Amino acid sequence: MMNVGDFVWNTRDNSMLRFGTVIRKESRDDGWAYYAVQWHDDAQYETAVRLDEDDARRDKTWYRVDELCHTDLYHLERSVYLHRRSNAGREVRKNIPAC
Repeated sequence: MMNVGDFVWNTRDNSMLRFGTVIRKESRDDGWAYYAVQWHDDAQYETAVRLDEDDARRDKTWYRVDELCHTDLYHLERSVYLHRRSNAGREVRKNIPAC
């Protein structure tokens, strides 16, 4: 169960990872919980949906519970820290071609 203030993530088309904070929650007649999210550092998504022909996705402000995943901040911070400390993290900073 997610609550206001929780840190969450969502993906767009399984390719664009978004992080945000739940700012409102409501239950609806369909039995689902819906959440309004304040997205962080979201310029890439905003640019992509501006070009999107799907008005519903472009104007979306509420997300059904199954569209969001709760993220433990400690786990995320620790994972980034360990990545940066590792040799793999140093390799990523070099100009290595991606597929």
